[in-house]
Amino acid sequence: MGYTPDHKRMKPDINADPVVKFHKDRIGQMNCVITGNPVKALHHIMHVAGKDTRRDDRYIVPLAHSLHNGRSDSVHLLGSEAAFLDTHGFDLVHWAVTEWEISQRLYRETMA
Repeated sequence: MGYTPDHKRMKPDINADPVVKFHKDRIGQMNCVITGNPVKALHHIMHVAGKDTRRDDRYIVPLAHSLHNGRSDSVHLLGSEAAFLDTHGFDLVHWAVTEWEISQRLYRETMA
């Protein structure tokens, strides 16, 4: 389905990995990490050491819409995860990295 280029310049789709799908499904069932309310958005962390700048589903955080992009103190309107940490005292990057590690372990355990 679709065109597949002959060159090797395109990076593989990290989101096609079954561990990533398992992780996204697991995080998608969680409530907002700040309010505890049902989630309307998964925020993708863009700046993680060793990660390229493409959005991928390994580093995601469940947020209520208001904290994702819905008010002046939301992560997108503040402009960065660092500003969100300064404002709310919650480290989105650390949370996302930790949950990705947990998902990898849980996936290995369920597949063993």
